[in-house]
Amino acid sequence: MKITFIVPPPLDNEKPAERTAGCTRVVYPMPNIYELIVAGLLEAEGYDVAYRDFALDKYDQRKLEEFLLSDQSDCYLIWTVNLSIQTDVLALQIIRKHRENAQVLFLGPGATYFPQKLVCDNNVIAVRGEPEQTVKEVIGLINSRNEWRHCKGISYLKDGSLCNNPSRPLITDLDILPFPARHFIEKYHFSNPKLKAHPYTTVLTSRNCPFQCIYCVPSSLTFAREIEYKKENRKKPPVSFRSVGNIIAELDLLAQSGYKSIAFIDDNFIVSAKRLRPICEAVKKTQLQMGLSGQSRCHYGRNCQNTR
Repeated sequence: MKITFIVPPPLDNEKPAERTAGCTRVVYPMPNIYELIVAGLLEAEGYDVAYRDFALDKYDQRKLEEFLLSDQSDCYLIWTVNLSIQTDVLALQIIRKHRENAQVLFLGPGATYFPQKLVCDNNVIAVRGEPEQTVKEVIGLINSRNEWRHCKGISYLKDGSLCNNPSRPLITDLDILPFPARHFIEKYHFSNPKLKAHPYTTVLTSRNCPFQCIYCVPSSLTFAREIEYKKENRKKPPVSFRSVGNIIAELDLLAQSGYKSIAFIDDNFIVSAKRLRPICEAVKKTQLQMGLSGQSRCHYGRNCQNTR
């Protein structure tokens, strides 16, 4: 089974949506390690996985159509955010023009909050909330030609009506997930104005933040996670952590692979001093330049006056 991740070119006459933060247009590109974790998971399952970023390639609709004319993927995955909905709906129409029966999975907060805008035929699935286990199960069932419509955490059409299956429980052990499949984006140049050494990448060591600040815009993965969890639990999901050992293994791999600088993109990287020290010691040992993408601001959120 061939699976291709697609980042469509902007089709809405706007700058490309920034799909990692999810709340702005691209200022400087960031690697979307959220979807690259999913890509790594599918590779580990033995699927033929490809990755095409038409936005970073600065390609237009014509290039997307040329690709689809010759491509034979069985399934396309698109990480969608609120700002990219219009583009992604148009991208789906283009996919359908050339690949009528290909399966299309939408992931991310756009798919979680707006499944009714994206799920427009029987071969489209919106994967809501935390995506990894849901994608793994759905793709496995599609590949084996078994019924997939009972899977938790998805939305789909049945008899012309949108069906929203029950939510999937959160992943309890993040260490079971692979490291992001960064080899798919090696040809692209990513940079952070706070860090001068290259190559540069981002690292995620936890999911969510425990505080209730009203001014905070979470990452697109956290946003999808929160939207889905709050529907059934009426509160934010708990913070999930990777183990320190798992994080250190990734840092060692990045250093061995030639990366020179990293930014931690956790929603709250310094929430736990106990795990912070060994992680920072590991960064120092690898001689990687380290930065934070603003995700330490909520450490004192419990004392903030602007909380809800």
